[in-house]
Amino acid sequence: MIYGFDFCDLWSHHGCMTKLVLSRGDLVQLSGAPNDALTFWLRQGLIVPIEAADGAKRHLRFERHEAKIAAMLASGRRVGLNVDALRVLSSALRTAFEWIEAHAVERSEWEAMVDEESRVADLAPGLASQDLHREPTERIKALVADLLQGPRNIRDIIFNLLIVEGVISLNREDDDSWSIGMMPDNEGSLPFATCVLFDIKKTIGSIVWTREVGR
Repeated sequence: MIYGFDFCDLWSHHGCMTKLVLSRGDLVQLSGAPNDALTFWLRQGLIVPIEAADGAKRHLRFERHEAKIAAMLASGRRVGLNVDALRVLSSALRTAFEWIEAHAVERSEWEAMVDEESRVADLAPGLASQDLHREPTERIKALVADLLQGPRNIRDIIFNLLIVEGVISLNREDDDSWSIGMMPDNEGSLPFATCVLFDIKKTIGSIVWTREVGR
């Protein structure tokens, strides 16, 4: 059984973020998630607020990637995914977004990174461009070396989030646990009984922000 996501109507409010951080209201507006669902996700740790300095009491504030995570969770909620499945999705997305932000990776660096991955590990020849003769910069080499130390599924998610393309697959294992990866590529059959597919562009592609703010 496969669920495909095509939630063009999710973005009744198309927004360009120009804030350093987001309020709870921003999260609801940008993600399309119901407020009661957001409350539950906060209690379950699926959405993570910024910790207040010195325990000061203030309104919750969120990193900008939490809006995209909330949009993905809202999509999963629409087809009845349970909290265990949503937790796997949330954790993987947050790991990927935090890596991208920690390394200040630009979308324009995607092709060079994929080429370098192909050159070093021969893991993504289908994605690499035809020009593998360009010498990568030291930064690209360092980024890919760091990526190769982590799990393959997170690396694939990072590559796809950078260009806001592709599909993330949430898979139910035989023991009813959940795992995450990209679009199943087995010919003729799926590797899992249930694969829930999230179209990255259609689910989070409308959440954007300006490059200058916060840099």
